[in-house]
Amino acid sequence: ADESETSVGRQLRIPVASGDRWFELSISKKQSVTILKHYIVLARDVTERMDSKRELRETRSRAARDASLDSLTGLPNRVLFVDRLLQAMRQVERSGEPLAVAFIDLDDFKPVNDNFGHEVGDETLVRIAARMLGTLREGDTLARVGGDEFVTLLPRCGDRDQSAKIIHRLLLAASETLFVDNHRLVLGASIGVTTYPQQENLDADQLIRQADQAMYTAKGTGKNRIEYFDPKLQQSELRVTGNCRAFFEAMEKGEVHLYYQPHINM
Repeated sequence: ADESETSVGRQLRIPVASGDRWFELSISKKQSVTILKHYIVLARDVTERMDSKRELRETRSRAARDASLDSLTGLPNRVLFVDRLLQAMRQVERSGEPLAVAFIDLDDFKPVNDNFGHEVGDETLVRIAARMLGTLREGDTLARVGGDEFVTLLPRCGDRDQSAKIIHRLLLAASETLFVDNHRLVLGASIGVTTYPQQENLDADQLIRQADQAMYTAKGTGKNRIEYFDPKLQQSELRVTGNCRAFFEAMEKGEVHLYYQPHINM
């Protein structure tokens, strides 16, 4: 009646002849009111349970990693890129040092798949991705967000001249001649660039859309070039789009009428 018992459970990895094993120890203390009599230690082999826990953690970690990486190139995918962009934008708000986002679309990539097959196309993407990645600084991010579309995050880019040098290296890397499966390939890239912060409050998706829009401007004005997003041009395009929408809505409502249509002999 005057004895008390205290138990403590812990896991220890102990080397044995057949390899490391995990044991769970239960330590019981037998004592009288003031005098410690003895300890009772029970050891139970829990190696399988510990291995299962480790495998589960590794599986979860691998699944989370795979879910955020592009399966072909191993680059971050759009989800991971947006997450890093959001973090970089918060850093800009604290430090005031701007960042740049560049949207990259490879020129004339479709004929590679059509003429030489998807295996050559995939290898081409892997090679170009590795080349572009090699031009970036530590802390920059290159992600693959589509078939032949990539996007780059350049935090702490300082001024426009600094980011322009990095983006020009990206353009050269994408334009350099490739030899894949005995095929000589010469591609290029249309790159659109935007920066943050701006006068208006923007979110990550809006920044990516701005860079994407600038990329289409580069592609429409000759390809294999770099274009910077112009907010004034965007406002002009929005006005044109708004006028077109208003005109079609007027047609649907019967507010547009034809009074005279000339006939011209061509």
